[in-house]
Amino acid sequence: MTVPNNNPVLYRINDSSERNASIDIVKGICILLMVMGHSGVPKIVHHSIYMFHMPCFFIVSGWLFKEKYINDTTAFIKRRFDSLWKPYATWGLIYLCLANLLITLHISQPPYYEFNDYLKLGFEVLTMQNAHILLGGFWFIESLFVSSIIAILWYKFIGSKLQPICIGITVFVGGALAICYYNIDIPYIHTRTLMGIAYFFTGTLLSRIRISGAGFKTIMIIIAMIALGCGIFFIMPVELLYMKANMVVPYFIASTLISYTLIITCIAVGSSKHLKWLITLGRRSIDILIFHFLMFKIVSLIKIWHYGLPIERLSDFPIVGDANYVYWIVFVVFGVWGSMLLADGITIVRYRFFNFFHKYIPINKTDS
Repeated sequence: MTVPNNNPVLYRINDSSERNASIDIVKGICILLMVMGHSGVPKIVHHSIYMFHMPCFFIVSGWLFKEKYINDTTAFIKRRFDSLWKPYATWGLIYLCLANLLITLHISQPPYYEFNDYLKLGFEVLTMQNAHILLGGFWFIESLFVSSIIAILWYKFIGSKLQPICIGITVFVGGALAICYYNIDIPYIHTRTLMGIAYFFTGTLLSRIRISGAGFKTIMIIIAMIALGCGIFFIMPVELLYMKANMVVPYFIASTLISYTLIITCIAVGSSKHLKWLITLGRRSIDILIFHFLMFKIVSLIKIWHYGLPIERLSDFPIVGDANYVYWIVFVVFGVWGSMLLADGITIVRYRFFNFFHKYIPINKTDS
Protein backbone atom coordinates (compact mmCIF):
# COMPACT_ATOMS: atom_id res chain seq x y z
CA MET A 1 0.00 0.00 0.00
CA THR A 2 1.33 3.44 -0.85
CA VAL A 3 0.30 6.87 0.28
CA PRO A 4 -1.71 8.67 -2.41
CA ASN A 5 0.13 11.49 -4.14
CA ASN A 6 -2.47 13.98 -3.00
CA ASN A 7 -1.90 13.11 0.65
CA PRO A 8 0.19 15.98 2.04
CA VAL A 9 3.27 15.25 4.12
CA LEU A 10 2.46 16.78 7.51
CA TYR A 11 1.79 20.46 6.75
CA ARG A 12 3.27 22.56 4.02
CA ILE A 13 3.03 26.27 3.34
CA ASN A 14 1.22 27.27 0.12
CA ASP A 15 1.03 23.71 -1.18
CA SER A 16 -0.84 24.03 -4.50
CA SER A 17 -0.40 22.83 -8.05
CA GLU A 18 -0.17 26.40 -9.28
CA ARG A 19 2.89 27.33 -7.24
CA ASN A 20 5.74 29.17 -8.90
CA ALA A 21 8.58 26.66 -9.29
CA SER A 22 11.18 29.43 -9.36
CA ILE A 23 10.00 30.68 -5.97
CA ASP A 24 10.15 27.10 -4.69
CA ILE A 25 13.81 27.09 -5.74
CA VAL A 26 14.36 30.26 -3.70
CA LYS A 27 12.69 28.64 -0.69
CA GLY A 28 14.70 25.47 -1.25
CA ILE A 29 17.95 27.44 -1.23
CA CYS A 30 16.92 29.32 1.90
CA ILE A 31 15.87 26.21 3.86
CA LEU A 32 19.12 24.51 2.85
CA LEU A 33 21.04 27.56 4.06
CA MET A 34 19.06 27.55 7.32
CA VAL A 35 20.14 23.98 8.05
CA MET A 36 23.72 24.85 7.08
CA GLY A 37 23.62 27.83 9.43
CA HIS A 38 22.69 25.53 12.32
CA SER A 39 25.21 22.82 11.41
CA GLY A 40 28.42 24.52 12.57
CA VAL A 41 29.72 25.73 9.21
CA PRO A 42 32.86 27.92 9.13
CA LYS A 43 32.30 31.44 10.44
CA ILE A 44 32.52 33.21 7.07
CA VAL A 45 29.86 30.89 5.63
CA HIS A 46 27.67 31.32 8.71
CA HIS A 47 27.84 35.11 8.49
CA SER A 48 27.04 35.02 4.76
CA ILE A 49 23.98 32.84 5.34
CA TYR A 50 22.61 34.95 8.17
CA MET A 51 22.81 38.09 6.08
CA PHE A 52 19.66 37.19 4.18
CA HIS A 53 18.23 33.66 4.46
CA MET A 54 15.42 34.32 6.97
CA PRO A 55 14.52 37.79 5.62
CA CYS A 56 14.20 36.14 2.21
CA PHE A 57 11.42 33.87 3.52
CA PHE A 58 9.39 36.93 4.61
CA ILE A 59 10.03 38.64 1.28
CA VAL A 60 8.94 35.52 -0.61
CA SER A 61 5.70 35.45 1.42
CA GLY A 62 4.99 39.03 0.40
CA TRP A 63 5.99 38.24 -3.18
CA LEU A 64 3.43 35.41 -3.33
CA PHE A 65 0.64 37.49 -1.78
CA LYS A 66 -2.50 37.60 -3.93
CA GLU A 67 -4.45 40.85 -3.91
CA LYS A 68 -7.75 38.96 -4.09
CA TYR A 69 -7.35 38.33 -0.34
CA ILE A 70 -7.69 42.05 0.40
CA ASN A 71 -11.41 41.64 -0.26
CA ASP A 72 -11.50 38.24 1.44
CA THR A 73 -9.45 38.75 4.57
CA THR A 74 -11.19 35.89 6.37
CA ALA A 75 -9.99 33.38 3.77
CA PHE A 76 -6.42 34.67 4.05
CA ILE A 77 -6.42 34.43 7.85
CA LYS A 78 -7.92 30.93 7.67
CA ARG A 79 -5.14 29.85 5.29
CA ARG A 80 -2.57 31.24 7.70
CA PHE A 81 -4.13 29.31 10.57
CA ASP A 82 -4.03 26.12 8.51
CA SER A 83 -0.50 26.55 7.17
CA LEU A 84 1.20 28.19 10.17
CA TRP A 85 -0.73 27.91 13.44
CA LYS A 86 -1.74 24.28 12.91
CA PRO A 87 1.81 22.86 12.47
CA TYR A 88 3.07 25.08 15.31
CA ALA A 89 0.38 23.86 17.69
CA THR A 90 0.45 20.22 16.56
CA TRP A 91 4.18 19.67 16.72
CA GLY A 92 4.62 22.01 19.66
CA LEU A 93 2.27 19.82 21.70
CA ILE A 94 3.84 16.59 20.45
CA TYR A 95 7.34 17.70 21.42
CA LEU A 96 5.99 18.99 24.74
CA CYS A 97 4.45 15.59 25.53
CA LEU A 98 7.78 13.93 24.74
CA ALA A 99 9.87 16.48 26.64
CA ASN A 100 10.68 14.36 29.72
CA LEU A 101 11.43 11.32 27.56
CA LEU A 102 13.81 13.42 25.45
CA ILE A 103 15.59 14.53 28.63
CA THR A 104 15.90 10.92 29.83
CA LEU A 105 17.43 9.99 26.47
CA HIS A 106 19.88 12.93 26.78
CA ILE A 107 18.42 14.48 23.64
CA SER A 108 17.51 17.66 25.49
CA GLN A 109 18.55 19.12 28.83
CA PRO A 110 16.77 19.22 32.22
CA PRO A 111 14.83 20.35 34.17
CA TYR A 112 12.06 17.78 33.94
CA TYR A 113 8.53 19.11 33.52
CA GLU A 114 5.83 18.74 36.16
CA PHE A 115 2.06 18.93 35.70
CA ASN A 116 1.86 22.70 36.13
CA ASP A 117 4.72 23.13 33.66
CA TYR A 118 2.79 21.16 31.05
CA LEU A 119 -0.28 23.35 31.55
CA LYS A 120 1.71 26.57 31.29
CA LEU A 121 3.80 25.46 28.31
CA GLY A 122 0.78 23.94 26.57
CA PHE A 123 -0.96 27.31 26.71
CA GLU A 124 2.17 29.01 25.38
CA VAL A 125 2.35 26.53 22.50
CA LEU A 126 -1.30 27.08 21.55
CA THR A 127 -0.78 30.84 21.62
CA MET A 128 2.48 30.56 19.63
CA GLN A 129 4.58 32.07 22.41
CA ASN A 130 6.94 29.18 23.10
CA ALA A 131 8.02 25.84 21.67
CA HIS A 132 10.45 23.07 22.59
CA ILE A 133 14.11 23.84 21.97
CA LEU A 134 14.19 21.21 19.20
CA LEU A 135 11.61 23.38 17.45
CA GLY A 136 13.87 26.41 17.77
CA GLY A 137 13.09 27.51 14.23
CA PHE A 138 9.42 27.92 15.11
CA TRP A 139 10.04 31.57 16.03
CA PHE A 140 9.86 32.13 12.28
CA ILE A 141 6.41 30.54 12.01
CA GLU A 142 5.11 32.74 14.84
CA SER A 143 6.64 35.88 13.34
CA LEU A 144 5.39 35.09 9.83
CA PHE A 145 1.90 34.39 11.17
CA VAL A 146 1.70 37.69 13.07
CA SER A 147 3.40 39.76 10.36
CA SER A 148 1.20 38.42 7.56
CA ILE A 149 -1.98 39.08 9.58
CA ILE A 150 -0.90 42.65 10.28
CA ALA A 151 0.11 43.07 6.63
CA ILE A 152 -3.29 41.97 5.27
CA LEU A 153 -5.05 44.31 7.69
CA TRP A 154 -2.77 47.17 6.56
CA TYR A 155 -3.56 46.40 2.92
CA LYS A 156 -7.28 46.29 3.65
CA PHE A 157 -7.63 49.45 5.75
CA ILE A 158 -4.62 51.59 4.72
CA GLY A 159 -4.04 50.47 1.16
CA SER A 160 -1.84 48.27 -0.99
CA LYS A 161 -0.62 50.78 -3.55
CA LEU A 162 2.90 52.16 -3.75
CA GLN A 163 2.52 54.97 -1.22
CA PRO A 164 0.81 52.98 1.57
CA ILE A 165 3.33 50.16 1.20
CA CYS A 166 6.32 52.55 1.32
CA ILE A 167 4.82 54.24 4.39
CA GLY A 168 4.31 50.81 5.95
CA ILE A 169 7.93 49.81 5.34
CA THR A 170 9.11 53.03 6.97
CA VAL A 171 6.72 52.68 9.92
CA PHE A 172 7.59 49.08 10.75
CA VAL A 173 11.34 49.37 10.23
CA GLY A 174 11.18 52.44 12.48
CA GLY A 175 9.12 50.47 14.99
CA ALA A 176 11.67 47.64 14.95
CA LEU A 177 14.43 50.16 15.54
CA ALA A 178 12.56 51.73 18.49
CA ILE A 179 11.74 48.38 20.13
CA CYS A 180 15.32 47.23 19.71
CA TYR A 181 16.81 50.51 20.97
CA TYR A 182 14.57 50.83 24.04
CA ASN A 183 14.50 47.06 24.69
CA ILE A 184 10.69 47.00 24.74
CA ASP A 185 9.09 43.62 25.44
CA ILE A 186 5.58 43.28 23.94
CA PRO A 187 4.06 39.84 23.27
CA TYR A 188 4.07 39.05 19.53
CA ILE A 189 5.53 42.45 18.66
CA HIS A 190 9.25 41.75 18.50
CA THR A 191 11.93 43.37 16.41
CA ARG A 192 11.93 40.34 14.12
CA THR A 193 8.14 40.54 13.71
CA LEU A 194 8.09 44.22 12.79
CA MET A 195 10.94 43.71 10.37
CA GLY A 196 9.05 40.68 9.05
CA ILE A 197 6.11 42.97 8.22
CA ALA A 198 8.46 45.37 6.45
CA TYR A 199 9.98 42.47 4.50
CA PHE A 200 6.48 41.22 3.62
CA PHE A 201 5.58 44.68 2.28
CA THR A 202 8.87 44.79 0.40
CA GLY A 203 8.19 41.43 -1.22
CA THR A 204 4.76 42.60 -2.40
CA LEU A 205 6.29 45.77 -3.79
CA LEU A 206 9.20 44.04 -5.53
CA SER A 207 6.87 41.46 -7.12
CA ARG A 208 5.30 44.31 -9.12
CA ILE A 209 8.60 45.44 -10.62
CA ARG A 210 8.97 44.22 -14.18
CA ILE A 211 12.48 44.96 -15.42
CA SER A 212 13.96 42.53 -17.90
CA GLY A 213 17.35 42.20 -19.48
CA ALA A 214 20.66 40.61 -18.59
CA GLY A 215 22.17 44.00 -17.84
CA PHE A 216 19.80 44.71 -14.96
CA LYS A 217 20.35 41.27 -13.44
CA THR A 218 24.12 41.66 -13.75
CA ILE A 219 24.00 45.02 -12.00
CA MET A 220 21.83 43.58 -9.22
CA ILE A 221 24.19 40.64 -8.74
CA ILE A 222 27.13 43.04 -8.40
CA ILE A 223 25.20 45.21 -5.93
CA ALA A 224 24.13 42.12 -3.96
CA MET A 225 27.71 40.85 -3.77
CA ILE A 226 28.86 44.23 -2.52
CA ALA A 227 26.03 44.29 0.04
CA LEU A 228 26.93 40.78 1.17
CA GLY A 229 30.61 41.65 1.52
CA CYS A 230 29.89 44.85 3.42
CA GLY A 231 27.40 43.00 5.62
CA ILE A 232 29.87 40.27 6.53
CA PHE A 233 32.58 42.72 7.55
CA PHE A 234 30.59 45.67 8.91
CA ILE A 235 27.18 44.35 10.06
CA MET A 236 27.76 40.77 11.22
CA PRO A 237 27.58 39.06 13.60
CA VAL A 238 23.88 39.86 13.96
CA GLU A 239 20.77 38.03 12.85
CA LEU A 240 17.08 38.70 12.53
CA LEU A 241 16.33 36.88 15.78
CA TYR A 242 18.82 38.96 17.83
CA MET A 243 19.13 42.37 16.23
CA LYS A 244 21.19 45.33 17.42
CA ALA A 245 19.58 48.77 17.14
CA ASN A 246 22.38 50.34 15.11
CA MET A 247 22.21 47.50 12.58
CA VAL A 248 18.46 47.44 11.90
CA VAL A 249 18.46 49.75 8.88
CA PRO A 250 21.75 48.58 7.28
CA TYR A 251 20.72 44.95 7.75
CA PHE A 252 17.28 45.58 6.26
CA ILE A 253 18.73 47.24 3.17
CA ALA A 254 21.48 44.67 2.61
CA SER A 255 19.25 41.63 3.18
CA THR A 256 16.59 43.04 0.85
CA LEU A 257 19.10 43.62 -1.95
CA ILE A 258 20.54 40.12 -1.62
CA SER A 259 17.11 38.46 -1.38
CA TYR A 260 15.74 40.32 -4.39
CA THR A 261 18.78 39.36 -6.45
CA LEU A 262 18.37 35.72 -5.46
CA ILE A 263 14.69 35.78 -6.46
CA ILE A 264 15.16 37.38 -9.88
CA THR A 265 18.13 35.10 -10.58
CA CYS A 266 16.08 31.99 -9.81
CA ILE A 267 13.23 33.31 -11.97
CA ALA A 268 15.70 33.89 -14.81
CA VAL A 269 17.17 30.41 -14.46
CA GLY A 270 13.74 28.78 -14.37
CA SER A 271 12.78 25.33 -13.18
CA SER A 272 15.51 23.29 -14.86
CA LYS A 273 15.39 19.53 -14.36
CA HIS A 274 18.73 19.85 -12.58
CA LEU A 275 17.07 22.03 -9.94
CA LYS A 276 14.09 19.80 -9.15
CA TRP A 277 15.72 18.76 -5.89
CA LEU A 278 15.67 22.42 -4.79
CA ILE A 279 12.01 22.65 -5.74
CA THR A 280 11.39 19.64 -3.52
CA LEU A 281 13.25 21.28 -0.63
CA GLY A 282 11.20 24.44 -1.09
CA ARG A 283 7.94 22.51 -1.00
CA ARG A 284 9.08 20.49 2.02
CA SER A 285 10.52 23.43 3.99
CA ILE A 286 8.07 23.05 6.88
CA ASP A 287 9.00 19.38 7.32
CA ILE A 288 12.69 20.29 7.43
CA LEU A 289 11.98 23.07 9.93
CA ILE A 290 10.16 20.63 12.21
CA PHE A 291 12.69 17.80 12.23
CA HIS A 292 16.19 19.05 11.37
CA PHE A 293 17.29 19.64 14.99
CA LEU A 294 16.06 16.17 15.92
CA MET A 295 17.92 14.61 12.99
CA PHE A 296 21.07 16.44 14.08
CA LYS A 297 21.02 14.24 17.20
CA ILE A 298 21.77 11.17 15.09
CA VAL A 299 24.95 12.78 13.76
CA SER A 300 25.86 14.05 17.23
CA LEU A 301 25.50 10.48 18.50
CA ILE A 302 27.90 9.30 15.78
CA LYS A 303 30.38 12.00 16.82
CA ILE A 304 30.09 10.97 20.46
CA TRP A 305 30.95 7.38 19.49
CA HIS A 306 33.70 8.51 17.12
CA TYR A 307 35.48 10.74 19.63
CA GLY A 308 34.64 8.82 22.80
CA LEU A 309 32.64 11.68 24.33
CA PRO A 310 30.23 11.23 27.27
CA ILE A 311 26.66 10.44 26.22
CA GLU A 312 25.44 13.51 28.14
CA ARG A 313 26.95 15.59 25.33
CA LEU A 314 24.08 14.46 23.11
CA SER A 315 21.98 17.21 24.69
CA ASP A 316 24.33 19.90 23.32
CA PHE A 317 22.29 22.28 21.18
CA PRO A 318 22.12 22.42 18.27
CA ILE A 319 25.04 20.02 17.69
CA VAL A 320 28.07 18.47 19.32
CA GLY A 321 30.48 21.01 17.92
CA ASP A 322 33.83 19.28 18.51
CA ALA A 323 36.02 18.78 15.39
CA ASN A 324 33.26 19.88 13.05
CA TYR A 325 35.38 20.70 9.98
CA VAL A 326 33.82 17.93 7.88
CA TYR A 327 30.96 16.78 10.09
CA TRP A 328 28.90 19.88 9.27
CA ILE A 329 28.29 18.37 5.84
CA VAL A 330 26.89 15.23 7.48
CA PHE A 331 24.69 17.39 9.71
CA VAL A 332 23.30 19.12 6.61
CA VAL A 333 22.57 15.83 4.83
CA PHE A 334 20.75 14.37 7.85
CA GLY A 335 19.06 17.68 8.67
CA VAL A 336 17.60 18.08 5.18
CA TRP A 337 17.07 14.67 3.63
CA GLY A 338 16.74 12.82 6.93
CA SER A 339 13.95 15.20 7.95
CA MET A 340 12.03 14.53 4.75
CA LEU A 341 12.43 10.77 5.14
CA LEU A 342 11.21 10.95 8.73
CA ALA A 343 8.23 13.08 7.68
CA ASP A 344 7.35 10.60 4.94
CA GLY A 345 7.62 7.72 7.40
CA ILE A 346 5.30 9.43 9.87
CA THR A 347 2.80 10.13 7.10
CA ILE A 348 2.81 6.50 5.93
CA VAL A 349 2.34 5.21 9.49
CA ARG A 350 -0.44 7.72 10.12
CA TYR A 351 -2.17 6.83 6.86
CA ARG A 352 -2.02 3.08 7.57
CA PHE A 353 -3.14 3.61 11.17
CA PHE A 354 -6.30 5.46 10.15
CA ASN A 355 -6.86 3.05 7.27
CA PHE A 356 -6.68 0.15 9.74
CA PHE A 357 -9.36 1.65 12.01
CA HIS A 358 -11.49 2.64 9.05
CA LYS A 359 -11.37 -0.97 7.84
CA TYR A 360 -12.15 -2.71 11.13
CA ILE A 361 -14.26 -0.03 12.80
CA PRO A 362 -16.42 1.25 9.94
CA ILE A 363 -18.20 4.54 10.33
CA ASN A 364 -21.95 4.25 9.98
CA LYS A 365 -23.39 6.77 7.59
CA THR A 366 -27.02 7.80 7.55
CA ASP A 367 -28.94 9.30 4.72
CA SER A 368 -29.41 13.02 4.98
